[in-house]
Amino acid sequence: MAFGDLATTDAWLPPIITKGNKFFDSKTGLEFRMKGMAYYPRPNSGEMADVSNYDWAADEHEAVWKPHLEVLKDLGVNTVRLYSVDPSIPHDKFMCACAEAGIYVMVGITAP
Repeated sequence: MAFGDLATTDAWLPPIITKGNKFFDSKTGLEFRMKGMAYYPRPNSGEMADVSNYDWAADEHEAVWKPHLEVLKDLGVNTVRLYSVDPSIPHDKFMCACAEAGIYVMVGITAP
């Protein structure tokens, strides 16, 4: 399946637009209210507990984030903000899973 084929499916969330000081769903025109949280699932113990600036949303960590997305969806979260995203590794699985769950993703831009 080519990228052009994916772009025409319903798997993508409609863009959010701004009008004045409010957000709106570009497809429905309804006001969009963020119900969001920062997502950085660092463990409380173990060898990764003290690691900072780690990219937990990478495809290789699907076993970590996949069950979390179901919980977030059940809680009504519609937006997550990610920290420490490494643009050199794939995040396709995470982004597609978020879209399927109706969760928008905001990626912070940080300096190395």
